[in-house]
Amino acid sequence: MVRSPGRSSQSEHRRSLIERPVALHKVEAYPETCEVYVRLKGKTVWIASGTFQGQHLEVKGSSEAVALRNWREVAEGRYRSS
Repeated sequence: MVRSPGRSSQSEHRRSLIERPVALHKVEAYPETCEVYVRLKGKTVWIASGTFQGQHLEVKGSSEAVALRNWREVAEGRYRSS
């Protein structure tokens, strides 16, 4: 199969969707402020990952804001349960 120079394959397109830039956010998760990285994994899957009290947390969300909110809720839930 011969491709024209300006066209990319579907797998290259999928890879470009997955390899989106990572955004860094400061999240207030009581009792500390954490750095949380958010990246786009798929069309509607966002991953938020960061460290809270020495534990690495990684959660999913349907948008960047939802992933951040879910990360904060998980972190604060772990603080309350300890």
